[in-house]
Amino acid sequence: MNEQHPKHTLPRMRTLAKAIEEIKAEDPNTALMQNQLRVLVKSGAIPSVSAGRHTLINLDLLIAYLASDAYQNGNAAQPAPEYGKLRRIEE
Repeated sequence: MNEQHPKHTLPRMRTLAKAIEEIKAEDPNTALMQNQLRVLVKSGAIPSVSAGRHTLINLDLLIAYLASDAYQNGNAAQPAPEYGKLRRIEE
């Protein structure tokens, strides 16, 4: 069977607490705390989704942001470029 549609992988969505747990599992000496992560989400640097009382973030986007030059150089957090914009979904 020949599929014409590309396979989509599900994003690894985590609550803030679970994201911190996963970061600490990879780097036990990390200085990143849940409150700092909350500030990054509120500033728009890390896109988030509200799910009831919880805020979910894409763990892969968080890791990419933490590894970026902007974060490493101590620059102020900028909103994600495509966050909050309508995007066409390809069929």
